[in-house]
Amino acid sequence: MELTLLLKVVLIMIPLPANGADCAAGDYAGDNTPKTRSSSDFSTNGMSLLTEDTVPCTCGVVYEWLYYAKSVNTVYFQIWRGTGTAGEYELVGQHQHTPTATGSNTATFTSTDRISVNENDIIGWYSPGASVVSYKSNGGGPDYRTSTSVGALTVGNTHDWSGDALQTGKRFGFQAKLQPGSTPTITNLVASTSISDISAAGFLVYTLTVYDDDGDTITTSMTSSSTEFSFDTNTLEVTTLINTIAAGTYTLTFQVQDPCGKTSTGTLTITVENSPLYITNLPSYAVVSQDLTAVTLLHSLTISDVSPTDSIASCTLTSAPKFTISIVSGTTYGIYSISNPGFDYTTTKKYQFDTTCTDSYGSSDSGTFYVYITSNTPPTFSNLPATTTIPSSTLGGTSVYTVTASDVDISDAISFSSITCSSGGTCPFTITAAGEIQTNADLTSLTIPGYDLYVTISDGTNTVGPRTLTVKISGINSPPVIQSTPLTFSLSLMENSARGASVYQINAADPDLDTLTYSAVITPAGEGATVFSFDTSSGLLSTSSSTTVDYESLTSTSFTVDVTVTDNTLTDTYSTFTVNVVNINEPPVFGSTTYYVSGNEGNDGESFGNPGFVVTDPDTSATQSYSVDCTAIAMDSSTGAVTLSGSYDLDISGTASVLTCIATVSDGELTDTAQLIVTINDVNDHSPAFGQSYYTIYTTIYGTIGETIGSIAATDGDLGIFGALSYTLDQASLNDTYFGVSGTGNVYLNKLLTSFGDGTYFAFTATVTDYGGLTDTANVVVVVYMTTTAPTTTTTEQYITFFEYPPNIVWFTVFWLTAVFTTAVFGYLIYKHEFLRQLTCEDFKSVFREKKKRSIKRKHRKTKRKQLASGHRERGGVTFASPSMATHINTKL
Repeated sequence: MELTLLLKVVLIMIPLPANGADCAAGDYAGDNTPKTRSSSDFSTNGMSLLTEDTVPCTCGVVYEWLYYAKSVNTVYFQIWRGTGTAGEYELVGQHQHTPTATGSNTATFTSTDRISVNENDIIGWYSPGASVVSYKSNGGGPDYRTSTSVGALTVGNTHDWSGDALQTGKRFGFQAKLQPGSTPTITNLVASTSISDISAAGFLVYTLTVYDDDGDTITTSMTSSSTEFSFDTNTLEVTTLINTIAAGTYTLTFQVQDPCGKTSTGTLTITVENSPLYITNLPSYAVVSQDLTAVTLLHSLTISDVSPTDSIASCTLTSAPKFTISIVSGTTYGIYSISNPGFDYTTTKKYQFDTTCTDSYGSSDSGTFYVYITSNTPPTFSNLPATTTIPSSTLGGTSVYTVTASDVDISDAISFSSITCSSGGTCPFTITAAGEIQTNADLTSLTIPGYDLYVTISDGTNTVGPRTLTVKISGINSPPVIQSTPLTFSLSLMENSARGASVYQINAADPDLDTLTYSAVITPAGEGATVFSFDTSSGLLSTSSSTTVDYESLTSTSFTVDVTVTDNTLTDTYSTFTVNVVNINEPPVFGSTTYYVSGNEGNDGESFGNPGFVVTDPDTSATQSYSVDCTAIAMDSSTGAVTLSGSYDLDISGTASVLTCIATVSDGELTDTAQLIVTINDVNDHSPAFGQSYYTIYTTIYGTIGETIGSIAATDGDLGIFGALSYTLDQASLNDTYFGVSGTGNVYLNKLLTSFGDGTYFAFTATVTDYGGLTDTANVVVVVYMTTTAPTTTTTEQYITFFEYPPNIVWFTVFWLTAVFTTAVFGYLIYKHEFLRQLTCEDFKSVFREKKKRSIKRKHRKTKRKQLASGHRERGGVTFASPSMATHINTKL
């Protein structure tokens, strides 16, 4: 009676979990002291056991089994759950274990192998070979059923145990240890992601990954409302809901929940990036005359922007006071010259300015535009020199002749200067603003039979002339007289003289103002007819109007000329004179005003190809050579091929990418020039480089997601687009993306590190890549420490002694008081009822083992909780995480 009372008192002192509550650390199902139930086993191969020991709580997991082994064979510890059909149970989980030796054993399983349990689940076991788990036949144990027909089942199979007899009277030496279930998590939710604003509806933006250590069914939902994005709860995919989402930032929130109601949340920030705007037809150029005065469209811009929600907000010019930009039509912008810009070829031959266009979201693009100024062209006479005849009776104010002229510069106005006469004294002629020559006096009293009038014209920039108009006055009866003095030297006629150009004018006068007729005999006559033209009415020897003088094609280059003049009654002759055709060096001529070459930046000798000069030179024996005035390039004098004259690096700030040069062709004496536009392309000639080959970064376990913990910024010598850098981290060996890196090389936290111990380190590789694909790599190690101050190089740890730990003093005192009380009770029982003869030694040991176990559990509860939370033990020093994070190596710093 007293023994029964004592056992009841002991059981009351043991805390039991409340049925229906969530499982807590320390809960269990099965025998309270399994390692003491070591008396016997079933001695049967292939035995299965189903106890009536139930799980006393809900929403928990089995992570460890304590048992006493009678043989070293494999055993399967099992969790069974009623299906609702009488006697039928489903196998919902099992742990396989082989004892290291007979006696007390512990089978502990990692988080991924734990079995989720609910209230009233039943524990059991199955031994394929010889029976493993022992029992003790001392009454008070659970009801149970055994069977050798169940055999090996896989999880999910069922068995009807109702055919197996219900038995009692045994306490089995095994126990399932329980702890709370884990909270489900979203494991890959990053701080942000981005898509283009032209992404179509249904575009996959992101796929969530969820996880529950317990293997529970997880319900995932998007808790924020959105008209732009949708979430599929089955595939966990976030997709676009509509076409062409406006640029901006969108925040979506998500929640995961397990059947026990445990939840966690995460946030995804989506940046919709604006599609860039491009000016596709710059750089470009226009050529205008310096005389341009009207507002003129020089170039229409072609602008590309693939975003349908964008519009062109504005286009502007930089440092271009003589030019403006405005809409041509619709959304097309054009570059115009302003009214009366005042171009002057002498002072400024080229204008260069930048054009920038911006869309409604702020994206912009720029390009360079060039304007080349051409000089003014002189005017030309259309009908001088010439001869006209008027009677001596002509009155003042009579129109004698109208001079005409033209100018290819259509905006130029031609003015006529006052005329002068060849004869001394008063000149009886004048000229109007329209070019009409009139008499300004009566001619009846004149005795001079004719006048040479000299006319000059101007377009305001250039003056041309004088040109001669010979005015003959008829009605003076005198023989014609050749007034030209006989030549005492040979005349020279330059090759390539203009057709119809004056060679020599035979001047004759007739006091009677009779009509004079001139004649000329040219020797040799055949070739002379192809070289010369003689005006019988004016006596002008000129070059042929149909054939250009070509020295190289003539057999004879010296001609004699005999001239006679007559008024049809009387004649006069002119002494024979000689005209020699003179060979001149004719200049080579470019076939085009502008040529182009392009090539890459580089070192001396880098080829830019051949501009393809087209040059003509009438002198067939002449040899041409080429040169250029830009010092940055060299030109092959024979072929015109262009190369760099030295190192040319666009990565030096201010270095021009387009050179406007003057190319010259020469035959050794005469030259011609053309414009050579040289475009120099930027190349990816610098590789990105980390500042170090090895980075060590320290961070605490208290860091927040997105917090910057260090920098691995690299450099690149390229200034342009090839200098744009991006970074990636290879964390494949870590089995998770704990860290991220920004576009500027800042390393930030992607995951919380609170579950890792002091000294845990993560080793991975960082890669930097430039726009052209060149890369560099560096090794990165992130070391975690538990304080808010980075650790020093060395650390000295000192462990406290047993009595320095305050809780130990309390329980030690209670232990000794309990021991004294227990000794007294046992003494009384021995004395009164010979208690020890009835109590087995094993039961005695069981009582003290259980009490010792509870004492040790209280002593180390804080340590065990820390081990369970982090998944590994800490022994001081640095903890190194393996790639799978399943194992850790510890060492002292």
